[in-house]
Amino acid sequence: MILVRIYNNNKMHLFYQKIHQRTCHFPHFLIKYVLFSYYSKSHFNYTKVSIMINFIKLSTKKTNLFLLLTRQLNTCLQPCTRTNKGACPLVKKEIFIVASLILFFVSSIANSKTITLIHMNDLHANLISHNELVRYENGKVKLEKRGGIARIKTVIDKIRKSHKNSLLLNTGDTYHGGVEATYTHGNAIVEAVNNLGIDVGVPGNWDFGYGPGVARERYADGVPWFMKWRLDISDIKKPNFPNLSANVIYTKPFWNKGDPFLPATIIKNINGIKIGIIGITSDIVPKMHPLLSEGFEFLQGEKAYINLIEKHSTDLKKQGANFIVVMSELGIQKDYYLANNITQNSVNLFFSAHTHELTYQPLKSKSGAQVVEAGSDAYLGQMDITFADKKPIKTHWQIHHITQNITPDKALLKIVKIARKPFTDLKKPIQLPTSFFDYYLKSSITTVIGTTVGQLDRKNALESTFNNAFADALRKKSKAQVALAPGFRFDMPISNREINMEGAPHITGNITIEDIYRFFPVVQKIATGETTAGKLKYQIEKNLSDVFSKNIFKQWGGWVYGISGLDLKIDLSRADGDKIISMKLENSDKKLTDNQKIILAGCTRPGEEDDVLCAYQGFKNRKIITKDDNSPLFNIDLIVESIVSGDFKPTTRQNIKDKSGFGFWPNNPFIQPLEGI
Repeated sequence: MILVRIYNNNKMHLFYQKIHQRTCHFPHFLIKYVLFSYYSKSHFNYTKVSIMINFIKLSTKKTNLFLLLTRQLNTCLQPCTRTNKGACPLVKKEIFIVASLILFFVSSIANSKTITLIHMNDLHANLISHNELVRYENGKVKLEKRGGIARIKTVIDKIRKSHKNSLLLNTGDTYHGGVEATYTHGNAIVEAVNNLGIDVGVPGNWDFGYGPGVARERYADGVPWFMKWRLDISDIKKPNFPNLSANVIYTKPFWNKGDPFLPATIIKNINGIKIGIIGITSDIVPKMHPLLSEGFEFLQGEKAYINLIEKHSTDLKKQGANFIVVMSELGIQKDYYLANNITQNSVNLFFSAHTHELTYQPLKSKSGAQVVEAGSDAYLGQMDITFADKKPIKTHWQIHHITQNITPDKALLKIVKIARKPFTDLKKPIQLPTSFFDYYLKSSITTVIGTTVGQLDRKNALESTFNNAFADALRKKSKAQVALAPGFRFDMPISNREINMEGAPHITGNITIEDIYRFFPVVQKIATGETTAGKLKYQIEKNLSDVFSKNIFKQWGGWVYGISGLDLKIDLSRADGDKIISMKLENSDKKLTDNQKIILAGCTRPGEEDDVLCAYQGFKNRKIITKDDNSPLFNIDLIVESIVSGDFKPTTRQNIKDKSGFGFWPNNPFIQPLEGI
């Protein structure tokens, strides 16, 4: 094989010398590359050929590249065709090889098309700009104002103006997150979203957060009239674009059992290029709360998802799809795992959502699929795909930062102001649309409650300042030994340090009612209950594995609880269920014994049994914490009360000490480790 390769390479060099001696002006570096690939049986790199041809075009200042190369090839061929014997028998075959191959490439590239896929994910119902901790590609972090749906619209329109052949794809968690959405089942933001011009969407786990009735009414054909009385729904506004979900089927009513909730795929024909899209929503909805998945069945397990993707990929290709995209709300960790385990070249691109990770460079997988995620509403992703002969030959991914120096779209800004007016100019209390309890928004969402003396954020998957502050306030209020705060990803940093606004520093530490809902867009009662140290350890072990397991499909939920009242030594590199080295009560020298009684404070959720606290069973003597008038104390009330009293304090304490040595964000570009620990 080596001798053949040497022989062929020598033959190529000899041919190249001969052709060059015959005053052929055909670009020699292109000839060399084509011949080397032919004789060494290497795979042609379309990108290299494209770069060389574009270089020729620039250097010759010719616009008709195809005609230019044809004439130059003809110059090369003339000496071989003047006589029957030919003037260059040694190179006649190779000349035609070069001619046919290069002209094929040139004709393909001359007819190339670029399709632009614009990706937005995890809007979380944010209509206006907010603080964001931005990690730049060089690893530097700045606190800046980002987002705003009217600014997102401006960037979308700018991209579409310069890239006529485009699709706008929206993945996950759209109608849940902001206070306006919380009090309207997401209705308040539907018109604004519908004005973005989205072509295809995929629901996220939190789009099921208002209950199965709202999900059916918003995305599908609704629910039968006789079921509406028990599903807590009113008139639900719908998106004006198709949504996909290949991994959810109906289980109720019985005549719909087994039917798909939404279409699995769609093909979009853009200037003759067929983009095949597979939509996958989150698989964690049943674990969030059993009521949220009532009447639905969500596909589970990595093997099932590999089979699902490969089946739909095959079907789309049979229908003529030239490029396969998976819009996935499974999260980038699961998507990357799937990309590495599906059949080679079955998928070209994964657009991830759910995990709020920002990828400046696409992740490359073993199957050849690229995996990207565009953070959240503070960013917008753009993937340009160049096709030659309807085959993808080049891709380019970039992140657009939705900064304050972007002029908001005027028409959409007007829609936003109208949508927010009932909440900013509150005339009377607005009731939370749920039958489980009575709760009202009683003040304008722009009301300043207090200020922070540090920075409140959730940018650490293990231990964050906001979760610690909430857990500390909860423990103090409840007088419990230990308190747990939900490990949500919702994060809109509040800080008393400089924030970059339009290039100028701006300092504020104000906390508004709207800020509180951005961290907690769910209203929950808080309670105390009795458990044992052994059961609590099991609960925390499971939580650590849910976030950091190397078995990626065991991961679910958000990040680690906020924990107050415990000192933990852990090793995240140890096996699932065995990550805790020691667990003590805060400032105690004694390790907790398994049978030792613990009084724990945490959140309760509607519809749960009396022995459930923080989504775990087995608690005794659960008691709802009340106000002075004996009405239930809710999480929102606790935060407001603690801010006013000065008890809601960001701390730099680290009560969880990890021995694994893993470098967390921002030292690592991923907030949640890409492949577990």
